[in-house]
Amino acid sequence: MDAKRITTGIIFLFIGIILLLSKLDVIDFNWFEVFRYWPLLIILVGVNILVPKKDIGYMISIGTTCVILSVFTYIGITTPNQSFISRIMENNHIDIDMDEEDFKGTSNFVSAKKIGNITHATANIDLGATQIKLKDTTDSNLFEATNNSNKYFLSLNADSKEEHTTLDLSGKTKKGINSKGNTTLIKLNKNIIWDLNLDVGAADIQGDLSNFKLRNLTIDAGASNLDLKLGYPQTNSNINIDAGASSIQIAIPKDAACQIMTEMALSSVNADDSFIKGNEKGTLSTPNFDKAKNKFQISIDGGITSVSITRY
Repeated sequence: MDAKRITTGIIFLFIGIILLLSKLDVIDFNWFEVFRYWPLLIILVGVNILVPKKDIGYMISIGTTCVILSVFTYIGITTPNQSFISRIMENNHIDIDMDEEDFKGTSNFVSAKKIGNITHATANIDLGATQIKLKDTTDSNLFEATNNSNKYFLSLNADSKEEHTTLDLSGKTKKGINSKGNTTLIKLNKNIIWDLNLDVGAADIQGDLSNFKLRNLTIDAGASNLDLKLGYPQTNSNINIDAGASSIQIAIPKDAACQIMTEMALSSVNADDSFIKGNEKGTLSTPNFDKAKNKFQISIDGGITSVSITRY
């Protein structure tokens, strides 16, 4: 057994697999961070020199190689990438806003106070490269949003007129900085009637809206996973979803009236026995839909989409 040939082969195999997976966008590997731990390679060389050229020595050499490569794998996958210039600026404590000129966000937390006799609010949410969780309530404010990464900045504008407030939330990472795995938590005031418009691209959305008064919900998403739990409808509550290759799960109250209209290419819709097919293609309705005063009208337009409608 030639331990040197085996360890060299393992190293080249490791590099080749990582490069291939990175090229296929399966993983995002941070080579720069791995190079910072180059002394581990010297340790590996030292181990190969010291161990005896016998079976036990070969096993120690191969085992040490696998352990060090495992450490490199963990570091490379779990550490966010940064551009070379961004890394130099961060190491020298230089902070420059590298976002688009019209984006003014400087914090990962934003909020809007409830002013006067506000009864209705519209929230326009334009976020990219983040997971969205929309479930918690806020009593002190009208609206709150927090991102768990200090590299993801949020911007919020509020415009109030009489009993209505319009909120515009946007978020971005600094250019050249990878902020994968970050989450934006959005809190709403449960005493307000809400219209929500989400433009999120390729993102996961987890929305427990069962405690909120939701009048309208519009979601424009790309390759996403949408998991929504809705409360009771406000008169006619319209839910409009335009999604690409997505998995959509919607839970509604067990006795809520609902109609589902779908226009999808390669898709499947699963609903419980309380829904019956309508006269129009792609339409499902509950028997009490026409006579109900408060009802959901759910419209879904998607590509390769799986839709599941459940009751709770």
